[in-house]
Amino acid sequence: MPDERTRIELAEHFRRQYGADHAAYLMEVIPPFSWSEIATKTDLRDLEARLNDRIDHLSERIDLRFESVTDKLRGEFQRQTNRTLMWLLPVVVAAIVGASALN
Repeated sequence: MPDERTRIELAEHFRRQYGADHAAYLMEVIPPFSWSEIATKTDLRDLEARLNDRIDHLSERIDLRFESVTDKLRGEFQRQTNRTLMWLLPVVVAAIVGASALN
């Protein structure tokens, strides 16, 4: 792969040989890096597929984690509700009985 100095020398040679317009066009179509570094549409499709697979996998993991947390919260909420009712119900019954005894 030619370095930048070589590219400039080639551009100057083409300018003298073929004119400024042709030299400029040629330098525009020849990349300043190796052709092997250019990504093809197939490369981009493959990359997109791999990224989509990773995103799907992460999404599934997040969904499973969310379901697990939701189940834990639901269970804790149920336990706290039951505990509150177990203490509150006898107090309400005692208050009703006490109020009716006063009448």
